[in-house]
Amino acid sequence: MSWTNLDFVQIRELPGGGRGAFSRKRIPKDAVIAVFDGRAVRLPILPDGRVDYGTEDPHMLIHLAVEGNQLYALAPITPDDVAGVDLMNHSCAPNCYVERTLVVRAKADIPEDVELTWDYRDSDLIPQGIRCWCDDPKCVL
Repeated sequence: MSWTNLDFVQIRELPGGGRGAFSRKRIPKDAVIAVFDGRAVRLPILPDGRVDYGTEDPHMLIHLAVEGNQLYALAPITPDDVAGVDLMNHSCAPNCYVERTLVVRAKADIPEDVELTWDYRDSDLIPQGIRCWCDDPKCVL
């Protein structure tokens, strides 16, 4: 669903399952690592404030804007399009940041062979209210 600079990024299996993005080589501070893209979707927001995701996977949407009772978001073109930066994991102490909701950049120089992460809360990628998987029991995404 996204463009990923494969000179910088490689995808690997994580211990315990899942996948993550790792630095293939040193990435300089503020370097563009990836740009999110996909197909635009408009989803209804119900009277109780919940989004009706219909057949969309809420975990794979990039929330862009809310207008009235509609959520505008980017979704994968197909499930097979989920690759590259789409597999970057959350961290409360990330080494990357998302600029203008779509551009992923290095927060500082990142050495080779380090997992690339960003704070999902900065872009509203996943539904709010899900408990974070960091060590802080009060951390909620």
